[in-house]
Amino acid sequence: MIEIDVFEQHRPMLFGIAYRMLGSVADAEDLVQDTWLRCSQVSGEVANPGGYLARTMRSSASRTGRSPRRSTAPRPRYVRSAPGPSRTSRHAGRAT
Repeated sequence: MIEIDVFEQHRPMLFGIAYRMLGSVADAEDLVQDTWLRCSQVSGEVANPGGYLARTMRSSASRTGRSPRRSTAPRPRYVRSAPGPSRTSRHAGRAT
């Protein structure tokens, strides 16, 4: 069983992982809380609580359908265009 004090020691690490996965503070906090609810019900001794918590959190994220921030879709490219003619040069030949 994972005790609350052990979980609290690992909470900053878990939040960092969750935030990098999801990109949202609210979603990361929810995922960390879900992880605690799952891990608090584990019976038996856990040899590596930090690793167990991190793995459980990643599994929870994929099971609940929370999508990672990083997607496989191509990112849009921003291309700087050459400056166009100035406003005064366009109107220079016109009579008023």
